[in-house]
Amino acid sequence: MRRRAAPGEFYNPKGISIDRAGNIIVIGGQARPFDVQVFQPDGESPREAAAAGRYVYRNDVGFPRAALVPRFGDTLQRSSSGAIRGEGDVDIQFRWPHDSAVDPDGRVLILDGPRIKVFDIDGNHLRSFGVTGWAEEDLISPVGLAVGATNRVIVTDNSSRNPHVQDERPRDQVKVYDSSGEFQFGFGPLGTGAGQLKSPLGVASDSNGRIIVADQGNNRIQVFDSTGAYVLNFGQLGSAEGELSFPFGVAVNDADDIIVVDAGNNRIQVFDSAGRYVRQFGSLGTGDGELNFPFHVAVDGNNNIVVADSGNDRVQIFDQDGRYLSQFGSTRRRSVHALGESSLSFPIGLALDSKRNVIVTDTRNHRVMVLDADGAPVRQFGSLGTEPGQFHFLPIPAEVAVGGDDKIYVADSGNQRIQVFTPEGELLFGFGSLGQGNGTFNTPSGIAVDAEGRIIVGDGGNSLVQVFDPEGKFLFQFGETGDGDGQFNGFHISVAAVEGGRIVALDQENQRVQIFDDRGRFERTFGTEGTEPGNFRMPVAVNADSDGRHIVVADPGNDRVQIFDSGGGQQQALAVDGETCGGALLDTQGGRILVALPTNDRIQVYHMA
Repeated sequence: MRRRAAPGEFYNPKGISIDRAGNIIVIGGQARPFDVQVFQPDGESPREAAAAGRYVYRNDVGFPRAALVPRFGDTLQRSSSGAIRGEGDVDIQFRWPHDSAVDPDGRVLILDGPRIKVFDIDGNHLRSFGVTGWAEEDLISPVGLAVGATNRVIVTDNSSRNPHVQDERPRDQVKVYDSSGEFQFGFGPLGTGAGQLKSPLGVASDSNGRIIVADQGNNRIQVFDSTGAYVLNFGQLGSAEGELSFPFGVAVNDADDIIVVDAGNNRIQVFDSAGRYVRQFGSLGTGDGELNFPFHVAVDGNNNIVVADSGNDRVQIFDQDGRYLSQFGSTRRRSVHALGESSLSFPIGLALDSKRNVIVTDTRNHRVMVLDADGAPVRQFGSLGTEPGQFHFLPIPAEVAVGGDDKIYVADSGNQRIQVFTPEGELLFGFGSLGQGNGTFNTPSGIAVDAEGRIIVGDGGNSLVQVFDPEGKFLFQFGETGDGDGQFNGFHISVAAVEGGRIVALDQENQRVQIFDDRGRFERTFGTEGTEPGNFRMPVAVNADSDGRHIVVADPGNDRVQIFDSGGGQQQALAVDGETCGGALLDTQGGRILVALPTNDRIQVYHMA
């Protein structure tokens, strides 16, 4: 049993939406139990209060007290025979809420995994629809939610291919439902061409019924008409005016201007309805008007721009020209904190050195922690920033690796670089910058070091694995966008080095792990979407033991980690009590499996079978 967040407490707040009365609905973030809170304008005149950015807590949406969180793997699912299984009586609780929207009648919609749950503004559950499955109307990896003027519900879904069937037509990644939840149509197959999408995130609808999609993997915004036909796109990878890095949320104002959360550049950009650049505001920081990897955005009745400033655990309000007005929110306190426990905050990446010290990317503290084998702190280094030796970890997997000489290699995703440190935490060198060419990155998150000291980087934003020599000099790269052999889909590629110089890469949205030889030539793949042993449901991390003989995969959609031999043969599955969206580590000398539980702020230890 875990306590719910207090009013105004957040932990990487995500989806945000606003009703006609000016109430702001906020998904509180990534700590269990998940919560959705409503804030109302503070004052006798709601319009004046909203214009001044003054808000107070109103109520929660959904379950009103602390509870055991339902297992993600028990959600409603459609089997290959078409039968529905799983729990259908937990719609007042949340498994993994991503985004929110408000329909023209004032109902609040929450995208909770594959379920769209509908509430009134007071938090009372009205109905739900949606299941996990590969039917055309089903959802596998949904992320963004919007409601159009005619009450149509629009959802972005990152999964682009049914691995169980060789479809002639690619799977659509945007789904449109009517107001009762009946599926209408889909559009946006995987790809880089006009009208094609890669890892779509936020979605919005304008006054003409056009559908605006944050095409994150292609670093652009795409606009479709009300039937899903392609209209236009704008943006490209970069940090100049009109360029984008990890576009996340989108919204429109009364003039149908398109407001874009340019998360990788820690700013908001505004474009007119034709995609022409208008203005920008925001920069990396913690002060008023500064942002730290913002997620979603909404617009109120005064055209104020309301931003979920995720990395700073707050909501910030700006006027329509981007001038800062106010903010609310604070960091959510822990449910459990043992005496003597290290103060980890959203730990994700794990590595082990020759002394069996555990190296952890402590992402929300933007530092690396070194713990001894019993979990006692040894040292720490790093802080939030862009200078050498500082980090800007994003709320996506941020991995760490250790070489044969115990040097520490860190994927500094927000700064688009790799940094290398001595075992004592002294910076040796760094390499990389934002880009799409050899040796440049687009949100690098996976890292490994092989027996020869080669540095292997999972560059998910570019759908690549890049390989460097021990000094950081570029050697070669492999991969491209797609769902075929040697291709990748998703903004995160976790990597590991195994015996024989081979490279293992986790292909998240394609629900599989791929193995390549020492030159990046495809050898084989293992795993597919599902719940059986050897199957995956949104795997997030792959790692190998020190000899490269065993592979461990964090499989959070099935609430487990799985262990394989170096060829992909399944050996053991371990059920994990907690949200396993972090890394997993094999400590074969100690006979242990370590699992990072970011939403529980801890590293969990299990004995190996």
